[in-house]
Amino acid sequence: MITAKFMLEKETPGALRYQEIDNAGEPLKTHDVHKFGFFYVRKSALNGEKPQFVELTLTPTEID
Repeated sequence: MITAKFMLEKETPGALRYQEIDNAGEPLKTHDVHKFGFFYVRKSALNGEKPQFVELTLTPTEID
């Protein structure tokens, strides 16, 4: 399992883009070690909410 924290970086017409942050809440720099870097989430998945900070967890799974 891999977990990382993110802050809202920008908004596009259909999605929100989140940037990975460090433990102090600062955006990671280009030379820092990233787990994910950036990710987009569709606005429709958030039911109108725009959280400023989120946590993303990647859990390995298998398809039956």
